[in-house]
Amino acid sequence: MVKANDDLLGKGTDKELKKSLYVPRKIDKTKKLIAFTFDDGPLKGNTERVLAALEKNDARATFFMLGQNANYYPETVKKVLESGNEVSSHTWNHTYLPKLSAAQVREQEDKTANAKVLPILKKKGYEVCTVSELLEAKGVKAGKGDKVFSATDIIRK
Repeated sequence: MVKANDDLLGKGTDKELKKSLYVPRKIDKTKKLIAFTFDDGPLKGNTERVLAALEKNDARATFFMLGQNANYYPETVKKVLESGNEVSSHTWNHTYLPKLSAAQVREQEDKTANAKVLPILKKKGYEVCTVSELLEAKGVKAGKGDKVFSATDIIRK
């Protein structure tokens, strides 16, 4: 069983939602594995587009969310969790923001989506999974509060 970062939703979210932060799934360890991550959400509309793409390709990902956004869009966070994806913390308000306009960011997202990345990886034999699933499949234990930079670079709390 994979445990997501339950500290993210401490303020302004109900206890029932916090209890749902467990994502059971068996990973085929014989496949090549790749973990997809998305940063800075949730953002109503954008997050749903990502979820639809993941669902269409039978894939899961880890969503590193800003605490202030998770607090503002608890229903979107709930959709991420209910779809079997993982939620983790990306700080409260991300003090450094990219210098792109909303239109430029949207263009970057659309270009990436149009590049059918998920189907190509699937065709090449990859199983798209969450960071926790990848670590678990590789036999790496990461605990609550650990900072994971790679499978071999973990700062333990």
